[in-house]
Amino acid sequence: MRRRDLTYVEDMASAIVQMLFFKEGIGRVFNIGSGVAVTIKDIINLLCDALDKPISDVEIVEETGTVGDPFSNVADITQIKKILNFKPKFGLEAGLKELIAQRMMSKGEAMDLK
Repeated sequence: MRRRDLTYVEDMASAIVQMLFFKEGIGRVFNIGSGVAVTIKDIINLLCDALDKPISDVEIVEETGTVGDPFSNVADITQIKKILNFKPKFGLEAGLKELIAQRMMSKGEAMDLK
């Protein structure tokens, strides 16, 4: 299965602010990410858990990758952690729960996420 490094938007924005406003970040190039590989199956499982929906209710169709699409793409965040002390605040599960909660609030629905 293909793996990707997904980063919650608030973590991305925080990293960019740190790069812009801390002198240690000026003129440097950093990878921004979580440093953690996830698969689409991981995401589907977490979404089903957060939405209290059985995975058996979801039809998953796995297709071949696009030509040139890398099998794995995970950010090495060693330098941004070392130089700017950047640490993502949201893991994948927390980020998905936050996203779902915000979407539900925008629709006027309340949801208790575990």
